[in-house]
Order: sequence, then structure tokens, then C-alpha cells
Amino acid sequence: MALCLCVSAVLVFAATTNFTEPFPNGPGWTYTQISCAGGATCTSGDAAGDGNPSPSVFAKAVGKNKLMSGYFSKSFTWEQLGVPAGDNVDTVDGTWDDKAIQTAVACTSSATMGMQVFDSSNSAEITSATVEGNLDVSGDTASWTNHNPTGAVAVNAGSKASTTTVTLRFNINPASGNNNSAACELRGDNYKLTIQSTTPSGRNRVVMISRRF
Repeated sequence: MALCLCVSAVLVFAATTNFTEPFPNGPGWTYTQISCAGGATCTSGDAAGDGNPSPSVFAKAVGKNKLMSGYFSKSFTWEQLGVPAGDNVDTVDGTWDDKAIQTAVACTSSATMGMQVFDSSNSAEITSATVEGNLDVSGDTASWTNHNPTGAVAVNAGSKASTTTVTLRFNINPASGNNNSAACELRGDNYKLTIQSTTPSGRNRVVMISRRF
């Protein structure tokens, strides 16, 4: 007499997707201004003459002790970012390049940049933690500087499917110093995401273990 134990397993495959937004002129990202503190002159848009390489995007606050907060954003499905169809997205990591342009006593430590991923309505983050929290970039005045301050963060359940629409945010918050002629302009380029995903193969592997008595 033979005893047969059959075990069925689903093979799982992992993929790494690298997405880069180099911000060519007119890339379709729009700046949402959250605040422009008391009498400041606040502007944003494409920095056609500068980038890593050109062009890039910018936000600028002009005036004494002025703060501008806001973000560039654009919506994509995970598949439009390069994730294979049918995959489930597990984690996301971010990196970006920036440069600070100063006039007089210009960018203070409140001049920050960061990265987030929101849902299709741009109302709630869909990751377990912010992809890249707002970081002081006031010292990045000499040349373009790359930042990747944190590692990968998990994508929340309900937002993992490759067909999910997500909103990418690029936070740019210039802050000027204590001088009547102060101006702080932050420029950003090469918004990059490293996306880890997995997909079931759809094929079952049957393992047979038999013992004859």
C-alpha cells in the first residue's frame, strides 16, 4: 500500500521597476500652492535654463522671512510607471536632485523638499510612511545635489494592484531669510522611484511524497 501526500504551491516572481521623471518642458506636472506667507511674492513652474540636465521645476518665495509651501503632482497607474501588468506593488523608494538659488540672506532651514505618493483623488497617502520626508535643502547652493534620506516603504493594502491610479507628489517649499531683499528659489529634477512588485505565476507546482508499506 502506498501513501501519497500532494502539496500544491504557487510560484511567485519579483520585479524591480525604476521610474524617472526628468521634467522636460511641459511634462504635465502642476504646482499646488498650499501657502504663500504674508505679502510674499510666490512663483513656480519650469526652470527651462537649468537642470541636471536642463530643464527642471522650481518654486520661489521673495520677501523678508517668507515661506511658500506646496507640491508638483501628476497621476499615473503603477503600470504607466513601468510596473508589469498583473503585479502587486510591495514597496517604493524615492530619490531626487535639487539646487537652491539664493539672493541676499535667502534660503533658511525651513526650505525643504520631499516626495510622497497619494491615492487617485490626491487626498490620502497610500504608503505606510512618507516615501521621502521633507528635508532641509537650504545648503544645496553650489551644485545639483542628490537626496535619498530613507529606504523603501510599504504600499498599503488596497493600492497594490498594477492598475491602481496613484498621485505622485514632489514637495518644494522655499523659505527666505531675514533681509528685505531676500529670495529663495528651490529647483528640482530627476524625480525617481524604485518600485518592488511581485506577481503569482498562475502555475501550480505539485509536490508528491509517497511512502510504500
